[in-house]
Amino acid sequence: MMKDKLLRFVREHHLISPGDTVTCAVSGGGDSMAMLWALYSLREKLQISVRCAHFNHGMRENAALDEAFVREFCRKHAIPFQCGHGHVKRDALPGESPELAARRLRYDYLNQAAGVGLLATAHTADDNLETLLLRLTRGTSLRGLGGIPVKKGSVIRPMLFATRDDILTFLKEEEISFREDESNLTDFCPRNRIRHHVVPHLQAENPGIAQSALALSHVLREEDAFLSQLAERALAEATDEKGYLCKALTDLSPVLQRRVLFSILEKAGVSQPTQRHLAQLSALLHSDSPSAKANFPGGIVLQRNYDRLCIVKKFAAAIPLTPLKIPGITPIPGTGMRIVCTGPKKIKKNENSPTNFVLRCDMIDSDSLTVRSRQTGDRIQLPGGSRSLKRLMIDRKIPVSHRERMPVLADKNGIAAVVGIGADVHRAATPGMDAIQIKIEKEETDHDARH
Repeated sequence: MMKDKLLRFVREHHLISPGDTVTCAVSGGGDSMAMLWALYSLREKLQISVRCAHFNHGMRENAALDEAFVREFCRKHAIPFQCGHGHVKRDALPGESPELAARRLRYDYLNQAAGVGLLATAHTADDNLETLLLRLTRGTSLRGLGGIPVKKGSVIRPMLFATRDDILTFLKEEEISFREDESNLTDFCPRNRIRHHVVPHLQAENPGIAQSALALSHVLREEDAFLSQLAERALAEATDEKGYLCKALTDLSPVLQRRVLFSILEKAGVSQPTQRHLAQLSALLHSDSPSAKANFPGGIVLQRNYDRLCIVKKFAAAIPLTPLKIPGITPIPGTGMRIVCTGPKKIKKNENSPTNFVLRCDMIDSDSLTVRSRQTGDRIQLPGGSRSLKRLMIDRKIPVSHRERMPVLADKNGIAAVVGIGADVHRAATPGMDAIQIKIEKEETDHDARH
């Protein structure tokens, strides 16, 4: 039975402890509805609190119906429910695709909703198989073949053991309805094409292919972790106060050398290093020039200093302290974004999101409200408690090169909101309150104005 399997899986992988608060990310689809209902049914046995969070990013025609469906289900079963809203076209960062923007906005909101508790997503064994096939298609490494992790930080995947057939059977037995995302039926993206045209052929050869892939991923993750430990030790031995010793790096076996070089790139602040980046660094390491350099994304430069590799960080300048015009429009220097402030006015619904804020007039000092980069000691109060910005950015794996460019809204009393993270819970307005509305937009260029 699904609930028994879920219980065993959770305990086997130590995903949840008694007293935990688990926020389920629920779209309204079958996988997430099954996860919500299974965990909620097991809450007493697991000694946990279960909540539901839904994010409406406004991309689909039926988005409002999905939200209403999940909201009503939670009301009917007395499951604590919270919902966030976004607008992908409006909230996308400069150069960001709609798909990446939707994912960023969704996870920004879900992480905020979960606070210091656990966030449960409904990835399945089938999702893991599709991920492996996608990575094989694009080119990957041992780490990539490790698939979707069962747990990553505070994010857990308690349904990873189950196939879609398992989930459909469970939903039928429990008489739980769900909504089908019509985009899943199309071939608009590579994952869907693999799901519709590749996986069925593999299942014809082996009906248990998803479970086989999951078992392989687990083994490869363990082996990857072991090799990573060896690489960390090798990196430590190759490091001194002046940089990384080239001789110690070139003496490593090719397997360890690749891992150590990837680690150097990550420590330098390169976001998601690729094989191309690795080849660049390897060429630099083996260069005959004692002062050769290589440029990487985020304004990061690595260079040879005779017998050492050294990191040179050339991040974009921090956002200067800039007073907000209330009401009015305030460009955020060097970011391609602007802040549009309206109000004060009485609000009718909760419109706070990671990129748009509705702040209480009685909790904001308008005269000292500014936008700036983060500062040492900055903290923000989220639903789960007070967190330092430094810790939040590390936990959410925000690249080092991006952290100084994340706009922080603050007045003389401290942080009011952080773009990409959300508003301080004590500053966020609720319906009926007098509030200032703050929207983050792309700056309008001459080309935009003509269209």
